[in-house]
Amino acid sequence: MPHPSLVRRHKGLLRHSLHQLLHVDAVRHVVATARYRWYVTVRRRLRTLEGSAAVSGDTVHHNVSGMGDLAVVRSLFLIRPLSVVEQLGPDADVLSIGPRTEGELLALLAHGFDRRHLRAVDLISYSPWVDLGDMHSLPYADDSFDAVVAGWVLAYSDDKQRAASEIVRVARPGATVAVGIEWNPDTNEAIEAAFGYLPGSEERLTSTAAILALFAGSVDRVLVEHDIAAPTPDEPRALVVLFTTTGRPPGGP
Repeated sequence: MPHPSLVRRHKGLLRHSLHQLLHVDAVRHVVATARYRWYVTVRRRLRTLEGSAAVSGDTVHHNVSGMGDLAVVRSLFLIRPLSVVEQLGPDADVLSIGPRTEGELLALLAHGFDRRHLRAVDLISYSPWVDLGDMHSLPYADDSFDAVVAGWVLAYSDDKQRAASEIVRVARPGATVAVGIEWNPDTNEAIEAAFGYLPGSEERLTSTAAILALFAGSVDRVLVEHDIAAPTPDEPRALVVLFTTTGRPPGGP
């Protein structure tokens, strides 16, 4: 019989190799699709949370209809820089807010974070990895996480300051917060005409400075502040911010 330590080592190497494959978008999509079909089609575990006044009206409908993006490639704008933050090792406790599917969590696994230390929360959940909850009232204790990823979710809030306060509350002092926002050059009226409704809040964040302003008093060091250019000027682009926290709530001294 092989020595138990040797078995553990081989299991660790196999797990690492499998996680490395998740760097490939197509592989991540296949894995996420298989798990989605198992939990949604076979187990019928798709659940939604309604009723929060702070969440803009069509958020749940819009995101359920968009669940085909299972690889969630744009989440890499946040996860790649997060993975090289020196104080975040594999055992860092990481919260993903609003991942919609497991794609973002699979990307975190690919970049070295340990599944046992990953948690996610969303208004929509089919996955045992994703808790059902609202970013304006996160179901976690104070100072629970070493990193919080809020990718493309603040746009769906009608009370962004409250959402920012909740992010800081559950983050430990010195934690890393990663925020991504889509900036769209179209007017609210044009977007509403295209979709038949307005996805997200009427109040839009249009710059990285506006994102950081939500967390004023809570920002220790800005690690990344970047407007990711679109292929053409009239297309949406990503606004990305990573910062470490002071441990003080936004607006505090």
